[in-house]
Amino acid sequence: MRQRHLLAFITVLAVALGVTEFALAGKISTVAGTGKPDNNADAGKGAQQNIGQPFGVELGPDGALYITEVLNHRVWRLDRKTKKLTVVAGNGQKGYSGDGGPATEAMLNEPYEVRFDADGNMFFVEMQNHLIRRVDAKTGIISTVAGTGQQGYAGDGGPAIKAQFSRPHSIALDDKGGLYVADIGNHRIRRIDLKTGKVDSIAGNGEKTLPTDGAAVEGQPILGPRALDIDGQTMWIALREGHSIWKLDLASGKIQHIAGTGKKGFSGDNGPALEATFNGPKGIAVGSNGDVFVCDTENQVIRKIDPQTGMIATVAGAGPDVATYNGDNRPALTAGLARPHGICVSPSDEIFIGDTLSHRVREVQPYDVRVSTDRENARYETAEPVDFQIDVLKYGQPATSGRVNYTLTKDGLTALTIGRAELQGEPIHVRGVMPEPGFLRCVVKVTPEAGRPLTTIAAAAVSPEMIQPSLPAPEDFDEFWAMQKERLATVPATAEVTPVKSPDEEIETFDVQVNCLGPTPVSGYLARPKNAAPKSLPALLYVHGAGVRSSSLGNAVEGARMGLLALDINAHGIPNGRPAKFYRDLATGKLKTYRHDGRDSRDTSYFLGMYLRLMRAMDFLTAQPEWDGKILIVSGHSQGGGQSLVAAGLEPRVTAIAVGVPAMCDHSGRVINRINGWPKLVPTDETGEPAAAALEASRYFDAVNFAARTDADAILSIGFIDAVCPPTTNFAAYNQLRGEKQTVERPAMGHAAPQDIKVEFKQFIRNHIEKQN
Repeated sequence: MRQRHLLAFITVLAVALGVTEFALAGKISTVAGTGKPDNNADAGKGAQQNIGQPFGVELGPDGALYITEVLNHRVWRLDRKTKKLTVVAGNGQKGYSGDGGPATEAMLNEPYEVRFDADGNMFFVEMQNHLIRRVDAKTGIISTVAGTGQQGYAGDGGPAIKAQFSRPHSIALDDKGGLYVADIGNHRIRRIDLKTGKVDSIAGNGEKTLPTDGAAVEGQPILGPRALDIDGQTMWIALREGHSIWKLDLASGKIQHIAGTGKKGFSGDNGPALEATFNGPKGIAVGSNGDVFVCDTENQVIRKIDPQTGMIATVAGAGPDVATYNGDNRPALTAGLARPHGICVSPSDEIFIGDTLSHRVREVQPYDVRVSTDRENARYETAEPVDFQIDVLKYGQPATSGRVNYTLTKDGLTALTIGRAELQGEPIHVRGVMPEPGFLRCVVKVTPEAGRPLTTIAAAAVSPEMIQPSLPAPEDFDEFWAMQKERLATVPATAEVTPVKSPDEEIETFDVQVNCLGPTPVSGYLARPKNAAPKSLPALLYVHGAGVRSSSLGNAVEGARMGLLALDINAHGIPNGRPAKFYRDLATGKLKTYRHDGRDSRDTSYFLGMYLRLMRAMDFLTAQPEWDGKILIVSGHSQGGGQSLVAAGLEPRVTAIAVGVPAMCDHSGRVINRINGWPKLVPTDETGEPAAAALEASRYFDAVNFAARTDADAILSIGFIDAVCPPTTNFAAYNQLRGEKQTVERPAMGHAAPQDIKVEFKQFIRNHIEKQN
């Protein structure tokens, strides 16, 4: 039987919603495989290792996930904590050898399924070698326990090692020392007594006919038994050619029809399982509560049968019309599967799938948590009640057990309401009131019967246009930055412009290094359409989010393809195009703490150099002969969003900014007991008071104060559940902007720059250029 190991693997972090109409169906993700079938390593991270046609998947007694790789003839072990894959059987060569030696040196031929006994010994079936092999848990030595290696049917009543099998597909273990084999080519299910080594047929007689419902199956027909799973004294069977699901009582030997009409098709969801149709089911597994999960392979879906009610539903896969990989990190019902064969279910009901032709192993989380407001835009006025509705689903149905704890907070800081409720299959409603402008956050923690808790966040905007900066700009703010401009002007803007290979023959590209104050230059990639005429191109400056990386040639080229003079600069003035290790070493070394370096003084803050490089980059762009002399746009997300606001405040020639979830906003929020923005530039002491020196210095680098000094057109994206750059800080900056402005609000979004917002930003840029011309 499949061992019900005491593991807890629920790792769902469901994305909460601030909208009323949205349904998830269990998030799906890839845990192993790149989508390529070729063998590329003997060990590595799951997401970086090729897995050629994964079939069987099984959780071992050590909590790891074991995967059979048909195309490269191996069995892999995925450590679910480290995400590392290692080979536990097979040397990657097709064949039959190695018995009596290390399993990793053996030759295999299409391993299909893997199982473990109570002692941790590993068994797997080799379909093309027509046999079953065992790997000793202690020694790692491989041996053959059944089959001669020759295809055929022989040996019942005698030693399994001398028996012949025909394309065995699936195996299962009971708790009495029995190993069962789906001998599909012989249309039989056979049992090997692991103590005596004897083999017998317990079902099937070789005839290609469906069994008789309710009859004893020994010596009677069974059509194409493809997949087996044992739960207690019940064997669950998927019949590939029979397009149906059956269960066999191991004590009485009687078989019962559970699902599928026997005809090929895809129908019957949310109705009686016996009236449903399947198409070549090839995998089966039992969940913790007795639900039966089936790889309906040729329909490209995973289906769930509730034996208590007899109902069936699809829980993963978009259906037979989407026979290809897609949909990771989205609801599982929208995802494409590609002939899934293997399936197993954890004790906390995560589903693992051998998504065979996508060359990936995928995981489906069982629980969906929805937190929605009673308004689609999640917007309210101060002191107006907000109703949060909490829905907890398990495989699409309301969960009837478990606990919900919820907390309403002001911007994630001050708790306003704390409560608890039991799941009873009904929505849970939580009402709250925000006494001042800001964001009312609802944090929901769901504790299921098994597994770790799920945490979900939703938020409502309360009079966000009324949010003001927590402190005014320093009285000498403009004087300080005028002085910095004067300092910068004393340094010649000497530029080293080096042609680099362009990915587009219509675009010219260059590596650019421009002198700045101190030893750190502006470092970036410049791109422009070939043969651009003087004064013909609007200018666009791309600035980077947090982290340490090269400038992006791709960003610059993308801007040039829009007909712009485009410059992408990295945030630190570091060389471009170096190996990844160069940037990793900087990120873990010299630049590890850059965000807080020098924060106690306006003269030593790391952001002083970053902002000076912004000014010098804009000077360089506007000095190019191709610049049209009219349009200067700055765009970035997160730290880049903050830099965009700063650039516009420092440079009057900036005509537009496209600002994504901006950082560096409202550093002083804690002064008025309000959330502050990334990078939390102002620490607090043991009493919770902001550190005085850092607080004073931060005001000179607060994007809120720069936003108040620009008339540029602006678009600004805001995620209502953004915990990195909280929406309150975003609105504190947005409300200071003096030009034409618009927000892109996403109630369900955290700290992100999704593709649809990038597209909207591009359209904003196009519209701005059209307006200016």
